[in-house]
Amino acid sequence: MGRSEAYRWLSGVLEIPFKECHIGMFNEDQCRSAIMECKRLLNDNRRLDLDFGAEPITDFFDLP
Repeated sequence: MGRSEAYRWLSGVLEIPFKECHIGMFNEDQCRSAIMECKRLLNDNRRLDLDFGAEPITDFFDLP
């Protein structure tokens, strides 16, 4: 996904307005949440790769 699409996705999962969704504007808790959601997305994409017999391009991330 492109930059704009990524911020639109992130604004949705963090439940903040798109216009306020920029990493430079995040507080510490929002940064932690953004990292967690990105790791979840990467893990989901990795699972899809494995399900379809493709070699995953990312490592698996442990989540709390």
